[in-house]
Amino acid sequence: MILQEDKPRMPYVPDDLLSRHFQSNGLDLTSKIEEHINEVAPGTRNLPLYRDMMLTVLRMAQDDRNRWDVKITLQTLRELDKAFRVLERFKGRRKVTVFGSARTPQEHPLYAQARELAKSLPART
Repeated sequence: MILQEDKPRMPYVPDDLLSRHFQSNGLDLTSKIEEHINEVAPGTRNLPLYRDMMLTVLRMAQDDRNRWDVKITLQTLRELDKAFRVLERFKGRRKVTVFGSARTPQEHPLYAQARELAKSLPART
């Protein structure tokens, strides 16, 4: 079943805590961020979500998180972006994601077990 695009599927209530955080520090970043988002995605319904994502990143920068945490965050965001692009063509179809280590050798029993599970999943739907 494919959902209609004009119906909001996942309501989002923005938390103004991040906006207030920066305003209390004398920075009005919210309107600047919204301007930039509107430049690349005019009229998007996801504006509050994108804005809060950007504000979260800016707060991480303000806190100057350790390099390890920042690299993990960046890599995670990039991998999610890539996964969403790949899975877009399967919109409306059920999907399963299996997380594991890419370092598991193909000869390992757990690798074989994961392959068998993956083969059996379509039959279970």
